[in-house]
Amino acid sequence: MKFKARASGAASMLVLQQAALTFSKASRARTAGVRITSDTIYFLVMPSDRRTCDYLWAEVAQTHLFDEFVLDSKHPNKEILFTLHLDHLIKALSSAVESNSVTLKLTKRDHATCLTITIGCMAASGITRPIVQDIPIDIYPSDEIAQHAPPSLADPAVNIYLPESKKLKTILDRMKSMSHKVTVTANHEGCLVLRVQTDLVAVKTSFKDLDNPVLGGDYDMPSTPSEFIEGTVDLRKMVDFVNGALQIRGAQLMLSIIPNSCMVLTLGHDDVTVTYPIPLQTE
Repeated sequence: MKFKARASGAASMLVLQQAALTFSKASRARTAGVRITSDTIYFLVMPSDRRTCDYLWAEVAQTHLFDEFVLDSKHPNKEILFTLHLDHLIKALSSAVESNSVTLKLTKRDHATCLTITIGCMAASGITRPIVQDIPIDIYPSDEIAQHAPPSLADPAVNIYLPESKKLKTILDRMKSMSHKVTVTANHEGCLVLRVQTDLVAVKTSFKDLDNPVLGGDYDMPSTPSEFIEGTVDLRKMVDFVNGALQIRGAQLMLSIIPNSCMVLTLGHDDVTVTYPIPLQTE
């Protein structure tokens, strides 16, 4: 098994650091599965952390990040999967953001496997000095990688882009103080309604003129575009996702509803995509 990737600029490490930080805050996971393929780096919620988050994954397209990329394993597609502590990775990547060169590779340290991050830092003398950080990892056998692939999702009944993240966070934080669940309704005319209800109070916030993207697949436009599609989810999970989205400036958020299944929150920004299917609740 072999993995080595080299980047000559700080921008690449900033993308990885923001993706890891977004994943950490959105999932509240302490560890992550890191799946590396020929074109993508995935951060995955592993079974041990699914008490706080059912499924959530981040994808980083690596083709624009690295000047050198070597990957080899016994997997038919040369993929690898390992777990690590997120805080160790985020701290190492934060250090790398200020560097002029970074190398990531798998190494052996005292009979343990590590993801070793070597950071080239420019000293006052003008000489580049390496800083080496070893992150212990647990590697999964190649034949188990498929078991941890993100779930397949049915086509949604509606897609709608969400308002700006900071504005949305303010609204959701206020609602969270009243209830642990929120009912979301959206239609194909750019209308979105967030509603919480308790025995004492009912509060709703409406948005108009939002965009409805069509993403392909068996996407059936309803005969009445004004018809609302509804779903109720855990409000705390929605807040976690928006908190994660705030780590990437300019990220665009989309909400999709798959009836009788889940509400899917998606973050998109350049080479990073984060997907969070939140199961629907019954009223």
